[in-house]
Amino acid sequence: MLVTKREQQIIDEIVKKGQVSIADLLDVVGVSRRTLYRDLQNLQDFLPKYQVNLIKIDQYYTLKGELSNLTDKRVVEEYSQNERHFMELILLIFEQAKLADFMNRFAISQPTATGDLKIIE
Repeated sequence: MLVTKREQQIIDEIVKKGQVSIADLLDVVGVSRRTLYRDLQNLQDFLPKYQVNLIKIDQYYTLKGELSNLTDKRVVEEYSQNERHFMELILLIFEQAKLADFMNRFAISQPTATGDLKIIE
């Protein structure tokens, strides 16, 4: 399972407390409300693949399902755009990297990976 550092913080907080509010999560992850909702939506879309659901009950979020499936997770390191471009360039120089390699390694979308290649070019 591949999650971002913020998604990992969200999961850990919910597991620790059982249920959390948006205010609780904003304190933990330190991002804008909009970014937090985007992360929560990503988790709602992603977690069912691991038989876990992120559920909102009243004003609180909780996890239901096979929480033991969350133990084998790999946290994606977050890089600045310049750091990512530099590492992508290194991959291109020393390896035969493909677009999918960039997407998987840096947890970015296809349009972002394509844009990065245009910038590097």
